[in-house]
Amino acid sequence: MGTEIQQLILDNTEHGYSTTDFYTTAVLISQEFQVVDVSREGHQGKVKRFHFDKTPAVQEVVMSYINGKLEGNIRDFRNAIETVKDMVYSQ
Repeated sequence: MGTEIQQLILDNTEHGYSTTDFYTTAVLISQEFQVVDVSREGHQGKVKRFHFDKTPAVQEVVMSYINGKLEGNIRDFRNAIETVKDMVYSQ
């Protein structure tokens, strides 16, 4: 079941991984992954898609997050949420 959920949250392309999920993006940033691009989609481009490099560690972190096994610094996660908010509401 976890893999099916992961496929709904994380898109796997030839260039990397991407997601439109706010908290998944914050989790990845808090785990020191870099957003390499932000694109717009959906009605009037209101949905932001966050792109990450293609590395197996991205999938591992997302699976740990989905399964409630991810460990990390809560302050880093909170700061990452603020970073994602800034990216969503800018432009």
